[in-house]
Amino acid sequence: MWAAEKAASARNGLIVADSIASERSTAQDSDHFFRLSPELLGIAGFDGYLKSINPAWTKTLGFSSAELLSKPSLEWVHPEDRDRTRAAALQIGKSETIIGFRNRCRCRDGTYRVLEWQMTPLNERQIIYVSGHDITESVATGEALRDLSESLATTLNSILVTE
Repeated sequence: MWAAEKAASARNGLIVADSIASERSTAQDSDHFFRLSPELLGIAGFDGYLKSINPAWTKTLGFSSAELLSKPSLEWVHPEDRDRTRAAALQIGKSETIIGFRNRCRCRDGTYRVLEWQMTPLNERQIIYVSGHDITESVATGEALRDLSESLATTLNSILVTE
């Protein structure tokens, strides 16, 4: 009987050890995924501060992680976008997930990047999972295409009017 209990205990110990090793592996995989993503991934608090960010933030905005975590996130937002950003924060406070929210964030060199956000609150922990995508180039391309289209329309109208 004692041998059977000891064997069962040893098996349980191995199961627990395997479970702990599996949890560590999963945590390492998640951390690796978090660090490698080109998307701006992070966790923000309901207090307005970023709590954890991946390296894409530094690459995109040029500030160190310490700088980005040390100030309220609203300070990085373009002044003209702050009211809309505050309104989005109010939605999050009502447990609403935000998809496709755009604002401009300041870079170290003084320029702004247009970012599109997905944000999901976890109210019981008072945190928000955020994922941002830099769409600056696609916005600029869209604006250039609109300008070109307007220019072509004006040129065609002037040709038609003079004929």
